Amino acid sequence: MKQQILDVIRSLGGSGVSFVELQNRIDGFRNDGEGGWVYGDTQKNLLFWFNMSEGAVEALEELIRTKQVLLEPTNPLVYMIDGAIPNVPIAKQDRAYRSERWVPVTLKLGDTQP
Repeated sequence: MKQQILDVIRSLGGSGVSFVELQNRIDGFRNDGEGGWVYGDTQKNLLFWFNMSEGAVEALEELIRTKQVLLEPTNPLVYMIDGAIPNVPIAKQDRAYRSERWVPVTLKLGDTQP
């Protein structure tokens, strides 16, 4: 799945790619059953995306850890245009929250490409 993520980001210009675009283009990215995985800083209740497969989360964690993919803050309108906005409040600051907050981000290719 790591290579598929890189391929999608590359095919869409290398930056500004939303999680919606990934889930729409990669089979198995979205968890279509119950109990999907979330990606984000769960200690702070700051979440980047929801209802992902375990494989998608593991692939993204590796790509971000190795700086092959970077996250960039974005306007929530990007997700509205792409057709999906999570039903949770938007985080206004980088701090711990009592309940889940969405942090709108897009993905871009990092400097360390294989």
